[in-house]
Amino acid sequence: MTGKREIQAKPVLVAVDGSPESENALRWAKDRSSQTGVDLRIITCYQHFYTTGVEGAVSWDHFESTKKVSEARAVEVIERVLGTTDVDHVVALGPVDKVVADHSKEASMVVLGTRSSYGLRGRLRASTTDRITGKVTCPVVSIPLDSDALMWAGL
Repeated sequence: MTGKREIQAKPVLVAVDGSPESENALRWAKDRSSQTGVDLRIITCYQHFYTTGVEGAVSWDHFESTKKVSEARAVEVIERVLGTTDVDHVVALGPVDKVVADHSKEASMVVLGTRSSYGLRGRLRASTTDRITGKVTCPVVSIPLDSDALMWAGL
């Protein structure tokens, strides 16, 4: 072969929901992306919850409103951390673990902010990070809200 093949690295996938935890995850992913030259792909998930008998009363406006609120929260964080909203940002309907697992097939790694769950809630429910780690084949990086890793990275 005489031609040079260019290999494009898969992007770093980071879940951003507007929370301080996801903001830290985006800061870490931004730093990692700039060190490696790999693009970022940001994913924001949203869901609708119903109670029995209410499904028929939910309108399309309700769906769109939930999506817009979720996207607006994420965009605030994206703009604050990256200084721009001109990024690869996917807003998807569905549970975060399933949506991130689906999009991770095209990612070099997944970066998540973590929330600590204590007490009964923490014992009864697996964390999002645990649920995602069990469903993806790429590395998963979990960034806590207060982390020495952030200081080490200069963030």
